[in-house]
Amino acid sequence: MPFFSIIIASYNAETVIGAALASLAEQRCRDFEVLIQDGASTDGTVAVAERFRNVLPSLVVRSERDAGVYDAWEKIIPQAQGVWIQFLGTDDRLADPHVLERAKVKLQGLSESIRFALGHLTYVKPDGTEIRSLLLCPEGMRALLPYENPIGHAAVFHRRAFFAQHHFDVSFRVLGDYDFFCKYWRDECAAGIRVLVAKVRLGGLSNSEKWMHINKKESSAIRKKYFPIQYYKRKLTFFFFICWAGIKKYLKQFSIIVYIYNKLRAIARVMR
Repeated sequence: MPFFSIIIASYNAETVIGAALASLAEQRCRDFEVLIQDGASTDGTVAVAERFRNVLPSLVVRSERDAGVYDAWEKIIPQAQGVWIQFLGTDDRLADPHVLERAKVKLQGLSESIRFALGHLTYVKPDGTEIRSLLLCPEGMRALLPYENPIGHAAVFHRRAFFAQHHFDVSFRVLGDYDFFCKYWRDECAAGIRVLVAKVRLGGLSNSEKWMHINKKESSAIRKKYFPIQYYKRKLTFFFFICWAGIKKYLKQFSIIVYIYNKLRAIARVMR
């Protein structure tokens, strides 16, 4: 049984998936398997993945139509054998050759009650230029979830046993991981491992301009579903802010009218 299962959902990703697989092939720790669930790509994604079979002996590549990333994950999760699962995007990569080596040492010392282990990640531009690092700590994450998704998924290791009874909602196109964490994340069941795990390229599903309208729609639905008090409080706060801004604008216009009226009256008195 491998210690890690690295799961990648792919679709027409022949230009980027090679870098993700190369970062796995160079890992010093070899105690892992790679499971690729491809959505019946029409380009050379599967062919690129197959070229790594010699350097990734535990590589599994399956290709069939799916309903999106979360459906692909749900299809392949039952095939995973690792103690811990990591979900990696096709345009993400592990930060350096020692990531899994360091992570394994940290994970082996965790209690069985820990279902999520949270590392750090770095956001990069498409050309590889680093933009900023996200130093993630599990404490207080639950308090942030009503307002944003503070969890960088590529830096999270999930205990495989947790997926025996807990699943992603495959109806989501972009924010199924946000929905998953809102539903299941508890700070006391998570641990920080203080390891830089992944380099995440901007432009993926959750931060792409192409998917921005779906992102907004799904994020509102998730917050309304799990955190209705905070959701409507925020909506009311925004509503009152807009109303107050309108009132101030009206009062300003009214004061100008009063000022002009008083000036005209003063002029009229002088002219008498």
